[in-house]
Amino acid sequence: MDICIICNYQLEEKQIIRRARMRDKDGKPQADRITYKARCPSCEIYLRKQDHGKTEGHWGISNIKESDLKFELSENEFLTLKSTVEKKLEKISDDYRFEREKWAEFITIKKQNDKIYAFSQCEGDYIINGYVIKRDNYFISEYTDEIKKNG
Repeated sequence: MDICIICNYQLEEKQIIRRARMRDKDGKPQADRITYKARCPSCEIYLRKQDHGKTEGHWGISNIKESDLKFELSENEFLTLKSTVEKKLEKISDDYRFEREKWAEFITIKKQNDKIYAFSQCEGDYIINGYVIKRDNYFISEYTDEIKKNG
């Protein structure tokens, strides 16, 4: 069922945003992984889920945890970030249109009382740095600014 995990409202605008063909180490085909995105018209947020073959995933918002947060951005810091990111995105090629789309989604979702936090996560050998929007008790959108090798 395609419902919002916050308000239980029916999701809209469901679309496939990524399809990955998977293979075993020996090259044998495995089931595809398909990532979907849908919008909750009540919460005005986007949710994502990933299906693997016949195994249906669960709709989710963000995998950011409180322990990943570094600091809250002030309104001035957010405006500076917005200007910096938009200047950077103007210079990149169309091959990185996903990054532009993700930033546009991030900015569109933000409401007046939402809080913006910088975050940092360790995932395997990599450190992921970015920004997340927190509305009430939920992290509703994230933007990855940097992925770097740990160490």
